[in-house]
Amino acid sequence: MINKTTMKATQERELDRMFQMKVLEDSGHLSILGGTAQVCHHFLQGKYDSIRWYLPCGVPLVQWQHGEIHGKNGKDLEDLIIKIKGEEWHNDLIKRKFKPAKYVEYETVKKYLKGEIEDYV
Repeated sequence: MINKTTMKATQERELDRMFQMKVLEDSGHLSILGGTAQVCHHFLQGKYDSIRWYLPCGVPLVQWQHGEIHGKNGKDLEDLIIKIKGEEWHNDLIKRKFKPAKYVEYETVKKYLKGEIEDYV
């Protein structure tokens, strides 16, 4: 089930940019697979609002790694990321993916990404 938001597409894009920058800053711009990260991959699909802006869902990657994860080697790279981050991390994302999030408010997510609150769902 894809959750509904109460925000405009422009607000969603702004939050996507904030999410990307926060994940990159928190990682020191280091890719989890090595190298200088330029992009942030949404692990387990970002279409679910319950994990779309959930910071542990963001995986910092080098541009070519991000291309590979969406290509023919995607499953192997995802398995490697799970091995690095741990099964507990992966299970948390799966569990949260299906966490009910009837309405996700723009201001609430913004506060979460700024570190002002612990969660947005």
